[in-house]
Amino acid sequence: MTETIAKRRILTEDEYEDACHRVGETARRQRDTNLPGAVIPDIVAAALAAVGILTPPPEVEFGSCTAQFADDNGDWTQCAEDPGHPGRHGDGDFHWADEAPSAVPPQG
Repeated sequence: MTETIAKRRILTEDEYEDACHRVGETARRQRDTNLPGAVIPDIVAAALAAVGILTPPPEVEFGSCTAQFADDNGDWTQCAEDPGHPGRHGDGDFHWADEAPSAVPPQG
């Protein structure tokens, strides 16, 4: 039997902002916690990635292929190839296909 891996769900910007807000509010209610607000998005991204949910990909940098891929920690990488290139995408160290569960195909 061939096992298939489902696409990972990508939150909308509103869902992501709400999740960060809720984590921040929860952290502020904890009197013993001195959690800097700047780390909250990273905590949210890592926790969601652990259960197969991704934060929205960052804005693409035009001038290279706009395909993006999220790793196991939910960190996004944009393809470094020229726009419209054939085959798999990559950043020089890692390569992926449009069909990968954590991939966002090129825009446009």
